[in-house]
Amino acid sequence: MKDNQTARRVAIEAARLVARDEAASIDAARRKAARRLGIRDSALLPDDGMVREELSAYRGLFGGEARSDPARLQLALDAMEFMRQFQPELAEDPDLPLTQADLALRILLYSEDPDAPVQHLLSAGRRHRIRRARLLKARRDPLDVDVIEVTVEAERVEFWPLPARMRGEPLFDAALGEPLPRTRLARLRAREGLARGDD
Repeated sequence: MKDNQTARRVAIEAARLVARDEAASIDAARRKAARRLGIRDSALLPDDGMVREELSAYRGLFGGEARSDPARLQLALDAMEFMRQFQPELAEDPDLPLTQADLALRILLYSEDPDAPVQHLLSAGRRHRIRRARLLKARRDPLDVDVIEVTVEAERVEFWPLPARMRGEPLFDAALGEPLPRTRLARLRAREGLARGDD
């Protein structure tokens, strides 16, 4: 019989790993959490539902007002304006309660040239680092992306460069398998009272 207390401890740690983008999937987060907690018996591990439940609780605990802060949305708007030539989309819905404050702003970029966004940052003298991450196309097909991370005013901003042909195609969060929300620049401007009639 499963030890519910042990499973819950692993689920909490796995949820934290998923929320902080330190694991590519719930399964990877569960295994990593078990290793960190020294749990070797797979029968003691939580199921996906328990991890999702803890992820929801984690985001509720650390989220809400902190992420819907007007300064954070202004940062998203500024970052999208800066990368405007790449048809940016904010990978969250600003009209919904937002998740935990320490998650990076995730902005999707579209270009025929995969190096163009990095060159744009370099030409502006912006320091950055690149890490590999994954999205899903059509819920199952993995899409590995060289994510460009920058820090602006103590906030992490992630630019996810994608082929231009993928603009408008359904994309899914690799960890949760859920559709990725996408907010275009014009909608964000309108929401912030800054509509200019273009995106």
